Amino acid sequence: MQSKREDKKAAVLFIDLDDFKKINDTLGHDVGDQLLIQVAQRLRQDTREMDTVGRLGGDEFLLLLEGVSSSEVAGGVASYVIGELEKPFVVQGRELLLSASIGISMYPDDGTVPHDLLRKADTAMYSAKKGGRAGYVFFSPQLNDRVSRHFQVEEQLRGALARNEFRLVYQPQVNIQGQKMVGVEALLRWHNEVLGDVSPAEFIPIAERSGVIVPIGRYVIETAFQEMKTWCRDRVNPFTLSINLSPRQFRDKHLGEFLLSSLKKHGVPPDRLEVEITEGLFLDLHDGVTHCLENLNKQGVRLAIDDFGTGYSSLSCLRNHPFDTIKIDKEFVQGIAVDESDYELVFAVISMAHGLGLKVIAEGVETRDQHDLLEYHGCDVAQGFLYARPVPAKALKRAADQLPALFHYLTVDPVFDELN
Repeated sequence: MQSKREDKKAAVLFIDLDDFKKINDTLGHDVGDQLLIQVAQRLRQDTREMDTVGRLGGDEFLLLLEGVSSSEVAGGVASYVIGELEKPFVVQGRELLLSASIGISMYPDDGTVPHDLLRKADTAMYSAKKGGRAGYVFFSPQLNDRVSRHFQVEEQLRGALARNEFRLVYQPQVNIQGQKMVGVEALLRWHNEVLGDVSPAEFIPIAERSGVIVPIGRYVIETAFQEMKTWCRDRVNPFTLSINLSPRQFRDKHLGEFLLSSLKKHGVPPDRLEVEITEGLFLDLHDGVTHCLENLNKQGVRLAIDDFGTGYSSLSCLRNHPFDTIKIDKEFVQGIAVDESDYELVFAVISMAHGLGLKVIAEGVETRDQHDLLEYHGCDVAQGFLYARPVPAKALKRAADQLPALFHYLTVDPVFDELN
């Protein structure tokens, strides 16, 4: 490294192309390879002769800046590179758009050994992706702890299925007017011998990014269908089983086929299954996703938009795809008794959904006031700690049997909320 010989600063820029896998998946590896060549050429054209550009593998590139005067200069170069890579590329007559996330480590401030500088730039790059992508982040010691935890979770996730560390619990969904359980949502739980109990809010995004969500998702499907036999044996009334599917799972071209074959194998009628999809799926929409949704719908599987109102494309989702259900996010439901804007929003959604012939499920109901307002405005179904916490399959009948007493309190006891 020339900067070491001349006692000057240097910067290592770890460049990762955001969501590049989509291009390979949708347009083919030939287009992807040609695009990578153009990216390398553009990086080379936009840097000084004394700087070094290299491809680390896949969609990752390295830019070594020699003799930089300060970290501000390195940040300016990173910002310039991001802007240059956002300009359109043309491959096989097709215009393609990219963005990049960049992590930066500085010599000698962050280290003097090339391997350490590269690792720290990689750590910073991951933080840039987590912060929204199309940006850059400098390495700092504080990043080490966060990223170390991330890599530890990812490492343990890869063997979690083989170690039988996952289990499913089910949260009842209740018909507000009919006062009985009409569905359950399958929820994944993970206990690891090294990490202990890990929140789904932490491990699901990591599983999604690393790709292990696909086999984990298949485990959820198979296990939930298998456990439905427990409910049949316990004579639990027929109800809908809701399963969450992530955008990453929809990249598996065999997803729909696997779902339908699993339904058949376990003797579950398709109309007893409701697939919950977040609005984020429609930011990654391609023909395969559309075909999968349409085929599931034709076979009788119900489709629901989860966390309605928190994404980017709610209304266009309803217009362009065969949904049966809207799930209103708990962020809005929990504010309906105290925030006028949440109140107006939730009940406007209920009215709109009913006008379109859609069922409405309210998530995160925790108080009697929330229940009473949802009941008054005709919400169809609700779930939340007020009615029942998530329970194992074998405890579901008991949870269902307790609902009549719960609704008795909700109907006649004005101090139920205090007792709860």
